[in-house]
Amino acid sequence: MKRRLSILLFLGALLLVLAACAAQKGLQTPESIDPYTFDPSQNKSGEAYSAQAYTAYQKDDYEKAAKYYLAHLQTHADDNVSWYNLACSFGLLGKPEQAAKYLMQSYKAGYRDLDHIKADTDFTKVKSEPVFVAAMDSLQTWSDRRAFYQGEQKYLSTGVLMPYRLHLPNNYDPKKSYTLLIGLHGFGDKAQNFSQLWRYFEKEQVIFAVPEAPYPFTEGEIGFSWNPFVEETDPQYMQGFSLLQGYVLGLQKELSGSYNIGQTWLLGFSQGAFNGYILALKNPAKFAGLLACGGGLMEQVLTDQEFEAARNLKIVISHGKQDPIVPFENAEKAMMTLGDKEFPNVWLDEFEGGHVVSPSVFKQWLQWLQE
Repeated sequence: MKRRLSILLFLGALLLVLAACAAQKGLQTPESIDPYTFDPSQNKSGEAYSAQAYTAYQKDDYEKAAKYYLAHLQTHADDNVSWYNLACSFGLLGKPEQAAKYLMQSYKAGYRDLDHIKADTDFTKVKSEPVFVAAMDSLQTWSDRRAFYQGEQKYLSTGVLMPYRLHLPNNYDPKKSYTLLIGLHGFGDKAQNFSQLWRYFEKEQVIFAVPEAPYPFTEGEIGFSWNPFVEETDPQYMQGFSLLQGYVLGLQKELSGSYNIGQTWLLGFSQGAFNGYILALKNPAKFAGLLACGGGLMEQVLTDQEFEAARNLKIVISHGKQDPIVPFENAEKAMMTLGDKEFPNVWLDEFEGGHVVSPSVFKQWLQWLQE
């Protein structure tokens, strides 16, 4: 009986300790919850903290950003991007110890883009400090060891079945002709996420198809890239674009054989917009136009003859003026280039915001469709 009682006392004490730990983390304990009024969806789990941290970062309030990232990471310890942004905040504050500590934590959580880390100006104030130099040396060592044991990643051209998402308009009628919009998602995204843009034009006479990029991430969260993970000077980079061109044109041909398709447009976001420019400008007979959101025009991969042949394309350039990923200057440069090439139908949709697809991009597009 005494042994049983001591065990019960021990378990009771353990439960009190666990409850105290939970309370310290800012989480509700079962004893404190009113089952008739408590709404778990309203209990802060860290999601709001992440958004507030980013807002503070954008306003150059790096200490506040650090506080909110720390609050967010209590319940999202696997969020490698937030660990990295936390390190950046301390880098901008000129705090090398914290910047180094959290940079290493971001790597352990899955953020392993060393080239980006080395070039990131957020660490300018601390990059020469011994503790930060030591952290970078450790990251390089870890990266080299991973690469050694994982082997070199290379690519082989082969035929596979690729997925895509398809939306048909309400009250679809096979006797009617419909505009086809092909959406190219951004770097690291997935077709199932990008296809949700359908909600902005689901009532229009449009068929929306969203192919999935072919190159999966090998680190961190699941996502896909339109371009192989090689240098742009590597021959396989342009080989990858050639395959991408065949992929998108093949999808257009497949859908044109199954549905009554009138004109075809491209919608590209971020990396999808970079590739969308090239696809549209190199294939003007296949596309009526392009919606380029949060991307840029790589003029160097196009010839004067290709620009000349594509002058009748309609192009909507949509870009957030506070875009931290692909700066707004990319939109201005694309406008200037297309203006110099005398493209008559180019529209700039600039909006207050960051790296997102703004619903406003569809207004000009739908107006052109109605015309």
